[in-house]
Amino acid sequence: MLLLIWLPVAIIFSITAVIVLKDVKQSVTQLTTNHLTAESQSVANQINNYFSKYSEIIRQMESNELIRQYLQKPLAEKTSIQGYKDVKQTTDNIYNTDPDNISSAWIADCESNTMVSNEKDALYQITLSERPWYKLAVEKKFSGYRALYRCDYRFHGYEHGRAYL
Repeated sequence: MLLLIWLPVAIIFSITAVIVLKDVKQSVTQLTTNHLTAESQSVANQINNYFSKYSEIIRQMESNELIRQYLQKPLAEKTSIQGYKDVKQTTDNIYNTDPDNISSAWIADCESNTMVSNEKDALYQITLSERPWYKLAVEKKFSGYRALYRCDYRFHGYEHGRAYL
C-alpha cells in the first residue's frame, strides 16, 4: 500500500526536478553567456584603449607637415644631412615617448625605397615591396600602417609587449 503512495510521489517529484533543473540550467547558461559577453567586451575595450595611443601617434605622423614635406622631396634632398636630420629627430622623439613599449619608429618612402628609423644613423635603402605589410598597405592605400604583421621570427606591430610603429 505504501508503494502505491510513494511511487506516484516519486514519479511526480522526479518529473518536477527534471523540469526545474532544465529551467535552472537554461537560466544559468544565459547568465553565464551574458557575463562572459560583458567581460569580453570590457577586455576588448581595454585593449583598444591601450593601443589607441599608438594609433594616435601614427595619425599624428601622417599629418606631420615635416614628414609630408620630406616624403615629397627628391631622393637627393632626402639623403642630405639637413633633409634627413629633422625627420630622424622626429622618429627619435616618437620612440622616446614610450621606449618601454615602442620598439621602433620608422618612416618608409615607397617611391625611393628608403626608410628613416630611430634605430639607424642614416637613411637606408630597403626593398619595401618585399616587406610583408607592403602589399596590404598598397591595396588599402594606407599612408600609415597600423596593423600587426609578421616578418621572419618576430611580429612588427607588437612584440613581447613592445609596439612597433
